[in-house]
Amino acid sequence: ALETWSEVTRVATGAEWARAEIGRADALLALGETFLAERLLRSLYAGASTGGFRREAYNRLIELYRNDEAPERLVGLHAAELAQNFAPEVFRDFATALMREGQDDMAARLTALLPAGMLGDLKLALFRTGWLDELAERVAFGDFEDRAAWLSLIAAREPADDALSGEADSRTLSASQISSGAEIGSARIWRGAEELIERSAGGVAFQAIAHGGFGQLYQARPDLPVRLAVEGPARLRVSARPVHPGSGDTPIDGWFEISVGGTSIPVPVTSNYGATGIELIGAAGTPGTPIAEIVTVPPGHHHVTIRPETMSLLVGVEIETPALQVPGSVDSLASRYSFGLTPAQRLADLLRTYETSPDDRAEILGRAARLAEGYPLDPDVSSVWRRFARQSGWERIQNVDRSAGLRTVELERYLPESPELQARLALLPSFEEGERLLHTTGETALSVTNPEAATIEASLRLQTAPTLPTKPVIVSYRVGDSEPVEIKLTATDPSKQVGIKLPPGEQVVRFSLAERQANQFVRLRLREEDGRVIGAERERTYEVATPEEPVVLTLQGPVWLQIDEYRDGSTVSRTRFVENGLQTIEVVPDPGQSEGLLRIFRLEPDDEPVAPVPRLAAPVERAPVTRVALLDWPACPAF
Repeated sequence: ALETWSEVTRVATGAEWARAEIGRADALLALGETFLAERLLRSLYAGASTGGFRREAYNRLIELYRNDEAPERLVGLHAAELAQNFAPEVFRDFATALMREGQDDMAARLTALLPAGMLGDLKLALFRTGWLDELAERVAFGDFEDRAAWLSLIAAREPADDALSGEADSRTLSASQISSGAEIGSARIWRGAEELIERSAGGVAFQAIAHGGFGQLYQARPDLPVRLAVEGPARLRVSARPVHPGSGDTPIDGWFEISVGGTSIPVPVTSNYGATGIELIGAAGTPGTPIAEIVTVPPGHHHVTIRPETMSLLVGVEIETPALQVPGSVDSLASRYSFGLTPAQRLADLLRTYETSPDDRAEILGRAARLAEGYPLDPDVSSVWRRFARQSGWERIQNVDRSAGLRTVELERYLPESPELQARLALLPSFEEGERLLHTTGETALSVTNPEAATIEASLRLQTAPTLPTKPVIVSYRVGDSEPVEIKLTATDPSKQVGIKLPPGEQVVRFSLAERQANQFVRLRLREEDGRVIGAERERTYEVATPEEPVVLTLQGPVWLQIDEYRDGSTVSRTRFVENGLQTIEVVPDPGQSEGLLRIFRLEPDDEPVAPVPRLAAPVERAPVTRVALLDWPACPAF
């Protein structure tokens, strides 16, 4: 589906093009490529001239941010929509997003712009901020099924508020009022919980650009972590932002750890970029995109510690509470919470071992792949698995026990065998004759034979996935054992033609990238002096499986297999986990097929046995302060 929609985008215009872009985003989401899908949808939302598709992109982004529990991005999206659409529904959605981000007061003020019938959950913001007269009036004249419950709660809350000011005696809620409140407040929300923080490396103020609100995060360093004091049972949402030393254009990798009692939860920081929509006040550096982790605290008094391994973090903490606190009611947290690790946390634990220990990496990788495969729609699992994928690769199994023979197929176009690579290349223009792809730091070697000295031409072209910024890439090549030659490709100079001199005889020319950049690729094509393309033939050999003669292979598990079947000019990929021990696998064609053309791969760790040194995020530095006496300021006219 992704390839089909991409072909349409290359030839279509107007509404047809916008429809294809929506199709590409949907296909990417189905493949778990959330980051690329979001970038496509944001680009379509910002630039689509066809209003219907712009709205469709907007609605998909809302769903995506809600699923990812990203209130900050949701607020920013609604704020952008308000700049050009003043419909009451947009005000309602913006106010609701503010309320869920903990901005009850600002959300309550926005309700003045809404008709009573559109208040919805915003009645909670009015109630919690004490706007009882306004709430009572809106509820009394609105068409609400829960009108009686709300009026009962307001009537009970007002005397209690008066008692605090000495104007009346305090009284408790009746059983019916408690029941009404519990029914209204059955939903749960995340509430800021700064009061839980008992130690940190200092507070850092910030401003949310979308609505101009201010807040504070708390710095955690390896030598001085953030520590919380929590009475369980409770559920916390810890949001950690790495601090980028510059603009945040270079991604940061690393780890931090959350400890609860005797349990430690490793949390990976993977390809983290600087966040948009938030600015630090009085501190240098750029806050990264938040990494949110749900932590369940068992009953009793506990300390929760957030400690980064090598970087500086800005930490925010929220606690899950009922949407409406009803005096006299009991929140049965202990009966509802599960105190085990989530699938993403279990996968992160495997990743930590995989990166830090050279032993049993193949076994860990196989088990991690099986765990990730079981949760294809979990964005947290997908995020951790992408880091595994960066440090592993598919290796073809060429020695099978038996099959119905071999068959060579001439491919019409370049066809990558990695599912992850297939998804990204489907977003780019089709490959031309003889083009190859450079996308990893490994070498691509080509053998060229000439009876006498000759010069071949190498065409290099840098390409980036749509909507993403292009970063400089260094390509190096060498002939035989000669010294490598480096070529720099940039956004302003993405293509180069290079003449490579070859001595007589058979020569091997090797190309490689100095550093791998996510979602960036270099296309390579070689031509002889007469213009003929070198290596234009695209042949691929497949094992043949029939019902009578399946493909049979013996493997030592655990291992994760990918079985590619060539069918009607495209590749159908399936995966399978092989359990521990010596296992025999038989692969037969699908029912109704006389044969299948198969290539079988196993997922193998990269050669590097331990994690690379992470890109470090700088500790938060205070910006220079200029102290000015009050008399130094120019006088301002009175209003």
